Amino acid sequence: MDKEITRGAPSGAVSEADAAVRVPHDVTDEVVLPDYLPPVGRIISFSAAALDGNRFYDPPSLEASGLLACSVTYAGDGGEIVSYPVNVDYSVKIPVGDGSDGSAQSYFVRTDAGSPVCRATAPRKLSLSAKLTTTVFSVKSSGLTPRVEPDGAGASVEYRLCSVPSSSVKFFRKTGETSGDLPISPAAEGGEQPKIVNCSGVSYVTGVSAAPDSVAVRGETAIACLLLTPDGEYKTVTAKAPFEETLAASPPEAEDGEPGAAAFVRCASVTVSEAGGAFVFTAEHDVDAELWHTVSATAATDAYSAEYVSETVMKETRPVRFCGSVASTVTASGSARMPGAGERFVISTSSRTGGGSSEVTADGRLILSGQCTVTAAVAGDGKAEPVDVTFPFRFEYPLRCACADPTVRWDAAVISADARPDGERLNVTAEVAVSAAVTETGRIGTVDTVRTKENEPVRARRSSVRVFFPDGTATAWDVMRRFCSDPDDVTVLRGGSDPDAPLPKGAAVIVNGR
Repeated sequence: MDKEITRGAPSGAVSEADAAVRVPHDVTDEVVLPDYLPPVGRIISFSAAALDGNRFYDPPSLEASGLLACSVTYAGDGGEIVSYPVNVDYSVKIPVGDGSDGSAQSYFVRTDAGSPVCRATAPRKLSLSAKLTTTVFSVKSSGLTPRVEPDGAGASVEYRLCSVPSSSVKFFRKTGETSGDLPISPAAEGGEQPKIVNCSGVSYVTGVSAAPDSVAVRGETAIACLLLTPDGEYKTVTAKAPFEETLAASPPEAEDGEPGAAAFVRCASVTVSEAGGAFVFTAEHDVDAELWHTVSATAATDAYSAEYVSETVMKETRPVRFCGSVASTVTASGSARMPGAGERFVISTSSRTGGGSSEVTADGRLILSGQCTVTAAVAGDGKAEPVDVTFPFRFEYPLRCACADPTVRWDAAVISADARPDGERLNVTAEVAVSAAVTETGRIGTVDTVRTKENEPVRARRSSVRVFFPDGTATAWDVMRRFCSDPDDVTVLRGGSDPDAPLPKGAAVIVNGR
């Protein structure tokens, strides 16, 4: 019983998580093409990716800004295929609280772009739009030391304690780059080199490892380039390059378990240069990493004064605990009917994911579901037309433990897509890379303030001996609170030594007064 009750107020802190806040917002823009580009005949594909940039905390909101990196590929009025990049600024305010308690707070911010639309409103004028969703996951340090009011003078306050497991977290961001060779055959001496129409890249995580003071992120960047060969044919070439980034952190102040980590990455830009007839690509990527440490603190879940009338003010504490992370791939496929007739072939493909949902089952399995949309430029009859193929994907992964009230943050990207005409249909197979982090939020009531009325001593303690017969639901702690008695003044006969367990019905409890 002495281990459960103490007269000293417990001190400590836990990491308390706010529920992830998701704010939808739209971005639109109008672009006028330069004169050196041909007028728009038919839009073949349009892609948009949100790149998070600056964050500014202005209580009670967090302002996040970034770039929507767009690329439109269209067929000119002469049949040539042209790609044109566009960057659109965005900014959004997310309510995160005013921070009035003065606690330190960390934020994970991620913006996803969905439903990108590009329309030609004039021969050289484009209207762009996309639906963005900015997600903020915040973690703050919450103190567990209760206060005694007005000043606790002469009052002996006793607390019921429990251990609160949680995890501390640090968020990091780093920008890096990868480079490699494109498998393009150089032109013969004096010959014409292939012309690069567009080049896009996708970065994804292949592995994450945690150390007490750092996170190591391994990944790859997949590049796809559309070329116009000297003989007038369009051709797509692909390449991959690995990367590894280490994000350093200060050592934790306290550590009870193995550290854990999660990471998300996005390709920010791709450039291609030519040197000596060879083509080399350079891709820039942004890495967001999380370093988690398991911690435990002692909290007071109840309190009372044995000498004075007291009132306990409770608050809800929501400690967050890291459950695990995953970085892997899954394959999905679909098909769609192609327009027109005759022999057709695929020039290029572009892809996007959307419509995601997540679930953590009772046995600890993480299930991610979404859909892929692959846009293939199908050529035939002297023209190129876009064909959209939309199909679902599903990813399952066993976590190391079951999670209560889980929060899942995840990202998915198509890293390769193979489109094959088959009669009147276009068959597509896509490989999807996923990154996910899973946390759980517990809920516990803790003592925030104990108010004592110093001029009103507890009269119930003036009796010398009381005998209490429990009804089968009361615990030893309930008896002490009811009669405002010290633990040493309570004697339980015929069982009931655990203060947290209900006393057996009919067991006599003797309460000694002072």
